Amino acid sequence: MRAPAKQIFLGIAGGSASGKSTLARYLQVTLGEHRANLISLDWYYRDNSHLSVQERAQLNYDHPTAFDFGQFASDLNALKKGEEIVAP
Repeated sequence: MRAPAKQIFLGIAGGSASGKSTLARYLQVTLGEHRANLISLDWYYRDNSHLSVQERAQLNYDHPTAFDFGQFASDLNALKKGEEIVAP
């Protein structure tokens, strides 16, 4: 994924099932896929594959520690510089 030459970053926030992804996809279709890229925080959940299914079931996936914000910020900065990223 590479950011367009003239870029605007738009963050969409809201609760679970509030329509964030639907709105983002609508904007992408409206603007054209060549002009709009999507990056989802859902892609940046920390890897918990080392935990058992039972242990993973006890995790709070809404808690900020569930996400790798460092990698997310690094990828956003790379996109801002016009660099290509490979999102997780």
